[in-house]
Amino acid sequence: MCARPSCTTTRTPSSFRRCCARGLSVPEDLALISYDDVFAAPGAPPLTAVAPPKRAVGAAAVDLLLRRLRSGPALPVHRLELLPELKVRASCGGTPAS
Repeated sequence: MCARPSCTTTRTPSSFRRCCARGLSVPEDLALISYDDVFAAPGAPPLTAVAPPKRAVGAAAVDLLLRRLRSGPALPVHRLELLPELKVRASCGGTPAS
């Protein structure tokens, strides 16, 4: 269990600004984690992020589209799991990474 509150949102940069306006410090008072590897607000520590595999998602979509065009709408349903990458950075108190 985390000892301090945390916030995970695609609006993390604006969340950082709002925290600062309320006197909260990141990561000392609040850990911030973004989804989609968005950039931090100016003056914010580097954001920890859950980064989806965008290229793999795009490639899979194109592959599915091409197979559907060749096979028609009867293409069987299949499951494809693409795992995101956790990029730990300073906004959650972790060691800054790229």
